[in-house]
Amino acid sequence: MAKLDSAVEILHQGFEPSTDPFSGRDLVEELIYRKDASGVGRGFYTVLVERNNEPVTVAAMRVDKDVAEIPLVATLSSYRRSGMCRVLMDELEKQMSRMGVRRLVLPAAKEVVSTWSQGFGFKVMDSWERLEFVKHGMLDFVGTVMCHKFLREEKCQESQA
Repeated sequence: MAKLDSAVEILHQGFEPSTDPFSGRDLVEELIYRKDASGVGRGFYTVLVERNNEPVTVAAMRVDKDVAEIPLVATLSSYRRSGMCRVLMDELEKQMSRMGVRRLVLPAAKEVVSTWSQGFGFKVMDSWERLEFVKHGMLDFVGTVMCHKFLREEKCQESQA
């Protein structure tokens, strides 16, 4: 439980407080502890990268068939620009590819869209694509830009077809 508590702290450092519109509870806590107001799991997993046994980068993610949703990613402020988010994202891509996931989807704050696109290879989704994902229950936050990335394995398979 201590590592999940650390994950919540890291995410609270990186994001403005946000409440679940249905329960009124802290959205970060609900995603990390995987419970909604009725105690039912929400299906999110917490991924942590540690340095010297200290959690420094965290992501909340959910996998639905061939799409992985990553609504929250944050790094401790003292480790930003240290490459720890890169370590996390590279490993997530590798593991998701092995599981058959073909696309990663994440909502990005407008001020960091260029980081996700230039640094991590994500592209801004067209509005019709965004509506399709939101319709299927993916998290979307007011003022964010929905981004996606097709994983490498899919590109290799397409080029062989």
